[in-house]
Amino acid sequence: MLAHGTRALLSIAVVSILCITTASESYAMMGIKPVSQKLAKALGIEVRTKANGPGQIWVTLEFKPEGEFKQFDYVSLEIGEGKELLLGYAPLQAQRTKSGKVVCTFLANRTYLEKVTLRIVAGPPLNKTGYDLQLNKFLDLKKTP
Repeated sequence: MLAHGTRALLSIAVVSILCITTASESYAMMGIKPVSQKLAKALGIEVRTKANGPGQIWVTLEFKPEGEFKQFDYVSLEIGEGKELLLGYAPLQAQRTKSGKVVCTFLANRTYLEKVTLRIVAGPPLNKTGYDLQLNKFLDLKKTP
């Protein structure tokens, strides 16, 4: 029979090993980096739009998975109103072009685009960074055809 102190130490060791071996990406540890138009240009990020009738817009995000995006993981769509999150972690399907670029496209109602943030997530496991592009800072919704 194990002594009380040995049993407690063994329990702590087992819990520690379980935590380490079952650890996956921790979104709580993800750093968030707001992306300005200037930074987007430096990172090679391109945001394009194309009208789909009077009320809808196709939005395309394109970038090369190199530099800060070398360990690209995914792109997600977030919708918020001020600091209130309305929709979080809606991953977009990333397509790879022949030239190696990552392209994500989605269709949205024009009136909601001002609330949309696209998050490019990259980095090593347990040390990811979310690069946030608030679309209202990238698109002139009044001029978008």
